[in-house]
Amino acid sequence: LVFNSRETADNLKKSGAFIPGIRPGDQTARHSFAYAKQNILKHAQVVTILHVQDAISLRHHDKETIEKFNQIDSIRLDEMVESAKKVSNAKVAYRLAHGTIVPEIMRESKLGQATLIVMGKHGRSFFSDIVLGSTITSVIQLVESNCLIVPFASESA
Repeated sequence: LVFNSRETADNLKKSGAFIPGIRPGDQTARHSFAYAKQNILKHAQVVTILHVQDAISLRHHDKETIEKFNQIDSIRLDEMVESAKKVSNAKVAYRLAHGTIVPEIMRESKLGQATLIVMGKHGRSFFSDIVLGSTITSVIQLVESNCLIVPFASESA
């Protein structure tokens, strides 16, 4: 099957359709981090928490709004770093990147020589992944690091 994903997404928007979990957001990030903190961080030596502000999603926002997003994201990432330091002796830092999500993850993976990338899956259906694409699928196919996918709580229940 071949779909024009942009046209399909536009048609879904026009008809008022809603695909739950299309944007991962804070809830999925917190869930994935909690999983990593509980199961992985205590064994790590170096941890970089990466958040990519998607340039495509933000293209319609003005500089002030983007700066507010930066501040909110920086506070959340600082909290994650401090939380990680409580359970791990690892060197923990974060990077707030701006750009296209998959290339930024690939770039960070290569620069930081990542041995494991932990990503949250936010519950889109298989059909949505086919039509709209999946960041996780792209990352798994393109990076040389191991990937651990953490399903959002509603998927694992």
